[in-house]
Amino acid sequence: MTLPAAAPAVSRRVCCAAGLWLVIAGAWAQAPRVARVGILSASLPPPAGERWPVHRIFVERLRELGWTEGVNLQLEFRFGQGTAAGIAAAAAELAALQPDVLVASGTPPIRALASTTRTVPIVMAGAGDPVGSGLVASLSRPGGNVTGVSLLGEEIIPKTGGLLRELLPKARRIDLLGSAVNPANDYFARVWADAVRTIGIDGRMVVVPRAEDIETTIAGIQADAIVVLPDPMFTSGPPGGCSTPACGAACRRRRRAARRMPRGAHC
Repeated sequence: MTLPAAAPAVSRRVCCAAGLWLVIAGAWAQAPRVARVGILSASLPPPAGERWPVHRIFVERLRELGWTEGVNLQLEFRFGQGTAAGIAAAAAELAALQPDVLVASGTPPIRALASTTRTVPIVMAGAGDPVGSGLVASLSRPGGNVTGVSLLGEEIIPKTGGLLRELLPKARRIDLLGSAVNPANDYFARVWADAVRTIGIDGRMVVVPRAEDIETTIAGIQADAIVVLPDPMFTSGPPGGCSTPACGAACRRRRRAARRMPRGAHC
């Protein structure tokens, strides 16, 4: 059978179209999957268009690992405003987005996320006592949907006390400041008691009942120095440090008092 003269051209067009579709399909199949990561912070949000330094470092490290925002990575940040209610609301909002993974640091934010979902993986970027707080079954076999790293409080907290003792060799008492809503308080109190006993000074854990009590609580502490736990009550500003207005004011008050004390006091 003799084909019409136009057939070769049609045949070529069909082949080209088929080849083009195969290329498109192949590219489609190889297109990078966009991972969605939800990050919960207990702090206030940063100024518009900016990120807190700890979050910038997080994004940079993800880029080094091959995950680039806007290419194969979508980040969802939510901030708890330094309150239990704010943290709970932000956690619920993140969980509702059904991201591929959730990330949080600190026992209250991690616990808030864990209470909102049993299916989305939750990565702890640091928790004081994840086992004692009920976040994981054990460090070696966490179980459930929560995993990550501990703050190694039994190593870091004593080290902090030791460093302060080196800075203040005449210090007789160093206290640990925490909030009443932190479920890891018993753990921190025990570790701190062991730490100060080891370095040969007095010290206790002081618990602040409510945010409005920060200033009066710190003003009443008779210690030579205060170690402030990274609790949402104290870190509603940039993550890390004693950054609420009340906490900063209380520390300034302590420093003013220190100038009138023979041995000094440090916050």
